[in-house]
Amino acid sequence: VMAITVPVVLGLIGVAVDYASFSTQQAVLQKAADAAALAAAKELTISAPHPDRLASIAEAVVRSHVSIGPGDGSVTVEARVLPGASGVRILL
Repeated sequence: VMAITVPVVLGLIGVAVDYASFSTQQAVLQKAADAAALAAAKELTISAPHPDRLASIAEAVVRSHVSIGPGDGSVTVEARVLPGASGVRILL
């Protein structure tokens, strides 16, 4: 019985750890994207929308919120001005 139960329990523990790690990373990236969108939207109210400037602001905010650890992939930041300069969409 133990020969069957132990591998199953260890496998379930591994899945739980992976899920927790994924959920944490997703929350960090969402928080960074939200902060970047707010910073870029604030820039829209100050000056005319310039895609390169907005992308630079968004990338700086994301870099300040996300720390890349060993084994993590890179984070690509893309900022798009919505039609009519009504807002900004941040893609990570």
